[in-house]
Amino acid sequence: LSQMETRNESVEDDSSFENSSNSITPKISMSDSVESLNAFDKSGVDFALPTRIQKKKGTPPVVIEVDEEKTEGEDSIEAPPDIDFYRKNTLDGRLKRARPSMNDLIDGEIRPVAEEVREEEQKKSEIVKQVTKFGWIEGVFIRCLQNIIGVILFIRISWVAAHCGILLGSLLILLASSVTIVTTLSLSAICTNGEVKGGGLYYLISRTLGPEFGGSIGIMFAFGNAASGALYLVGMSETIVSLLKGAGIVIVDGAINDIRIVAIVIAFVLKSIILAGISFESLLQKLMLFPMVTSILGFLLGSLLPISADQALKGATGWSLSTISSNLFPRFEQGHSFFTIFSVYFPAATGIMAGANISGDLKNPQSAIPKGTMLAIIVSTLIYLTVLIVSGSVFVRDTDGISPALAFPSIDNLPCSSNASCPFGLYNYYQVMASISIWPPFIIIGILAATFSSALVSMVSAPKILQAVSADRLFPRISGLAKEYGKDGAPRRAYALTFIITLAMVAIGDLNSIAPIISNFFLAAYTLVNYSCFDASFSGSPGFRPAFKFYSMYLSLAGSFICIIIMFTMNWVTALITTIVFMMIFGFLKYRKPDVNWGSSMHANSYKQTLQGMHRLTKAEEHVKNYRPQILVLSSPSSSHLPLFAHSITRGASLLISATVQESSSSHRVHFHLRSWMEGERRRLREEGVRAFSLAISADGGWHSGAIMMMQTVGLGRLVPNILLLELKTDWIPREGETPSEEKLKEINEYFAVLQAAFDRSLGVAILRNSSRRNNSKSNERTTEKRKKSPSSLSRTFLKSRSKVEPMDEKQPKESHVPTNPPPFPLLTIKGATIDVWWLADDGGLTLLIPHLLTLPKSHLAGAKLRVFSLTSTASREKEKEAAMAALLSKFRIDFKDLRIISDVSTQPKEKTEAEFDVLISPFRGNQERQGLITDSLLKASSAKTRRNLRLSELLKENSSEADLIVMTLPVPRKGVVCSTLYLSWLEILTRDLPPTLFVRGNQTEVLTFYS
Repeated sequence: LSQMETRNESVEDDSSFENSSNSITPKISMSDSVESLNAFDKSGVDFALPTRIQKKKGTPPVVIEVDEEKTEGEDSIEAPPDIDFYRKNTLDGRLKRARPSMNDLIDGEIRPVAEEVREEEQKKSEIVKQVTKFGWIEGVFIRCLQNIIGVILFIRISWVAAHCGILLGSLLILLASSVTIVTTLSLSAICTNGEVKGGGLYYLISRTLGPEFGGSIGIMFAFGNAASGALYLVGMSETIVSLLKGAGIVIVDGAINDIRIVAIVIAFVLKSIILAGISFESLLQKLMLFPMVTSILGFLLGSLLPISADQALKGATGWSLSTISSNLFPRFEQGHSFFTIFSVYFPAATGIMAGANISGDLKNPQSAIPKGTMLAIIVSTLIYLTVLIVSGSVFVRDTDGISPALAFPSIDNLPCSSNASCPFGLYNYYQVMASISIWPPFIIIGILAATFSSALVSMVSAPKILQAVSADRLFPRISGLAKEYGKDGAPRRAYALTFIITLAMVAIGDLNSIAPIISNFFLAAYTLVNYSCFDASFSGSPGFRPAFKFYSMYLSLAGSFICIIIMFTMNWVTALITTIVFMMIFGFLKYRKPDVNWGSSMHANSYKQTLQGMHRLTKAEEHVKNYRPQILVLSSPSSSHLPLFAHSITRGASLLISATVQESSSSHRVHFHLRSWMEGERRRLREEGVRAFSLAISADGGWHSGAIMMMQTVGLGRLVPNILLLELKTDWIPREGETPSEEKLKEINEYFAVLQAAFDRSLGVAILRNSSRRNNSKSNERTTEKRKKSPSSLSRTFLKSRSKVEPMDEKQPKESHVPTNPPPFPLLTIKGATIDVWWLADDGGLTLLIPHLLTLPKSHLAGAKLRVFSLTSTASREKEKEAAMAALLSKFRIDFKDLRIISDVSTQPKEKTEAEFDVLISPFRGNQERQGLITDSLLKASSAKTRRNLRLSELLKENSSEADLIVMTLPVPRKGVVCSTLYLSWLEILTRDLPPTLFVRGNQTEVLTFYS
């Protein structure tokens, strides 16, 4: 796009445009400044495309001209590839520019961007530019290095050498480093798979594994960072209290209480620094690096100098082969083991996330995090190994402080060593580095700088994580923690909460007690980082394309297992508590179901597993024992209760599809209406707890052809519908004295044709007549408070009812050919319900299976009693038939309350019933010129079937008027013998003045078996 000019101007009509095949050129004012255009461009507002302006009431429209160099025949609306089409704004997550939609390309127009939107985006862009951003050295490498080189190096690494010896101690350091290196490789793969925003580890895990994992570890990792700050404060305070005691100064007791007081005072100082802004904090971090490096160099140089008498009394020997040999192998004392020592040391390796935790403040997180973190691990590992080896080579494990260390060839000869009461040596003297240093104050300054720096990093990281968690609104009532203050967007409320947690951990006062807690929280976080990388890679999603290639999903998986093993080996009680806390938070988020969609690998894995399961299912041969009713529901606004009723049958254990058909139109926007309906239907089903899929299609031939189309095409592999469920059409009967119109007759014929098509395709067919009769004799209450509050149309549905049928001449929307019923009532759970099953013909057992499923838990008729009715032609065989049917039901393991065999079905129906039927069909009597009308010959040929159905309607009223639901075998219409209006008349007369009735017809293939 070479040149762009814009101005605000009112456009009255389309006459202000001159259209050509290659451009749309509005009227132009050349007074606009190029600078204003550049400002718009930098703000990321989409004005580069030619726009046809529609006048907007109350807002001056934006007139935009684009002068593009186009090749001949190139469409002026087509946009070339542009990064802004894929980049989202930092603050609100919206796309910075929108490419033309398919409708824009078809219409030859695109929608303009309102002036107020441009101004808003420009302001946001200016805010983003003001925020300080760091490079990989100061933002990641220095932070990670300073957080790793902390209190453990200066006052605990010599203690590690005492217990583990030089060899095992080196192995311990390398084990911790291997965990962090593997984790960093996984971290690098994740953070280079797209742009990284604020939130660090939480952001990476939540966007990879989903909100449940991310939210759980985010809270725990924030707490771990806050506790880590307390660890460094306590370590710093130990050194300061030791110095004060040496000077004869005691605050309270010269021990743990003094440590607590000093740590609290330092915590307030750190709090003040943090509130001054992240830029000031970053400057301090860089200043602290110099004394840390100086102190380490001072220690190394001091180890090369001759030892003094004072140093010898504290355990120093200088470089000595005897010292090295005696300290080479492990010697655990005071109940310690390798893993208890590891749990104290491991917090030294937890600083690798210091850079990732402020990912939102980095210039290029994708490059900075892998580079800076890995280099910090390598450098810090070399430093720890060096200090450990030097300490073990120049200092003995135990000495009494009376005799020089070399006076005793073995510590076993020391009286104090036998009862672990020696005051000096590697075991008990934590100031070994200061004792050996070329100038002891170097080490003191280094300890203060390292611990101060590490505490500062931890107390900054934790609020940043809390801010990100709160901003995503995963947890209720903590969104206030995300509030930003100042130009750096400081989360001061999160700072306050972190400060409180840190003070609570400082109250413990013992570094060795705080360290294991931190170790478990960080190991849990590392476990999920590694698993995130494995899961994202294993899912095979095309969206996982990390720029960092030096990772292995199997190495990441191994890293996860190693972290878990170390957690439980260090301290199984603490590990168990950590796991329980994680599972509680995870369970809460799983139950709450946060309304977010981050394209996690869990979704990708669900797709992969589903696809693989579909392939496996396709290979397996069908068996009657594995039969499941897979229902295709043809629903409409007036029959929105059907999916809910069908869910009582499937109960989420088999396929359920809620589908609708819309008339096709010439508009190419029809798919937007279909998608809108599907989204609304999916939302309503979810609100009602119905596990179903929604589907909407358009068909040129209307509802009839669309329904047939769905029967032919819906489903995949074995997951294809085997039952069609729809509402019984009840709006087809004209008012008294009227004749059916051509349109109404067409609707009836199409409805009938859909039923015939279902039978032709060997589908089971179920038709529900949801009577509106109300029963005031029973008090039925809703089962859940959720459905009381839900405004969903699905909550106004199937009801046990008793009053008379509402008039069926109610006017229905002309545009819908879908069968409609009187307004449905709320779905109620009916306790002690009765289902009458009229198993009139053997259809394979579907007529019996569906009512059985309706009695199972999660159905609104759960626990209902079945009464089974069947017919026989002779009264003399009633007992024989009853015994045979009872035996069959017993073999099928179908529980029933009562079994009745009716023999008088062949009795002539009452005159009243016949008269009622004659009135019903009278508007539809006619000749063969109009399809669907009942001719004399057709009525005569079906007279026996008609009499049987009339008599059956009388038997239904006599025996099942008090039932809560009637399930009845659906008669199959014979081609050329039964017409549409006659068939619907049979169904009408069979269900009139009855409780809710469900017609069921299987496809004549067994769905029940009594074989194991």
